[in-house]
Amino acid sequence: MVKRKALSKKLRFTIFDRDNFTCQYCGQNPETHKVVLEIDHLISVIDGGDNSKENLITSCFDCNRGKGRKSIIKTNKKDLSSDLEFSKKRLEQVKEIVSIKSKQRRLKRNAINKKIKEVEVLFYDYFEDWDFYDNVLADIKVFAKQRISKVPFDIFIESLDIAFNKFHQDGYLNLTNLKKYTCGIIRNKLND
Repeated sequence: MVKRKALSKKLRFTIFDRDNFTCQYCGQNPETHKVVLEIDHLISVIDGGDNSKENLITSCFDCNRGKGRKSIIKTNKKDLSSDLEFSKKRLEQVKEIVSIKSKQRRLKRNAINKKIKEVEVLFYDYFEDWDFYDNVLADIKVFAKQRISKVPFDIFIESLDIAFNKFHQDGYLNLTNLKKYTCGIIRNKLND
């Protein structure tokens, strides 16, 4: 039986970092998919693979177990260099896909954060003279983040503006009632 050489923690981190902490087989990551990441060998140790960075890849627990001890590419000693070159190209393609998806997520997150900032400005326009704790605004931001992806933003902000105005005039802000009132206005606007 082939003896497997242990990977150092530094090498593991280097591979995870290179692969953007994302499974290179299925694209899942611990942050959004709650998966555990492992290091896998493109050419398995049994087939003569080593612990070089080019032969290591980030894999989630399920993909690694599903693949088992098989090599991604079946090799014989003659074809090892060409197979390794092919694997490198494949890895670069996977990295590019992960990079594009990561950029798309970042752009979406930035757009949502910009909209959340508008909600914060609207909140301060109505309630800056009130004595509030930061967690009130934090709760309103969470509420906004939940709704922004489900409702057109102009309808959401207009409904929230109406609700803020009502509660500002009443002189009392109850978060539960504010949320219900805003959702009711949104429903009415969407049904018109």
